[in-house]
Amino acid sequence: MADWLIPRWLQVVLLAALAVIIGLGKLARRNPGVAWLQPFRLPVLDQGRKEEMAARSWAMTGLELLFMGVVWPLGGYAVSIMVFNPLSVRDQVLWLWSVSAVCIAGGVWCLWRATRLRRGAERDRGR
Repeated sequence: MADWLIPRWLQVVLLAALAVIIGLGKLARRNPGVAWLQPFRLPVLDQGRKEEMAARSWAMTGLELLFMGVVWPLGGYAVSIMVFNPLSVRDQVLWLWSVSAVCIAGGVWCLWRATRLRRGAERDRGR
């Protein structure tokens, strides 16, 4: 697996430490009266904050897809120039413009979803 990057024994130690920390976090939530466990307690997000984070992540995903849809054809043309191999019309339509159109459509859909989530959260807050 990743033995060349991190030795196997260190992977086991890190995984065990992570398991202990997660276990202490769960114990801290079950036992709020035990003071020494409370630093391991993970924060709890309220529903409004979760909805805000979801809307922000949809918006960020939409922007990334729009950016990818714009950059994809430019990168394809740049690569074809660098390797001295011009793209045929079929390759342009199949690999550059169709992928670009799918990315742009997905980005627009994600942004639409983010605005719907924001409007829903604002409407719920107004009640």
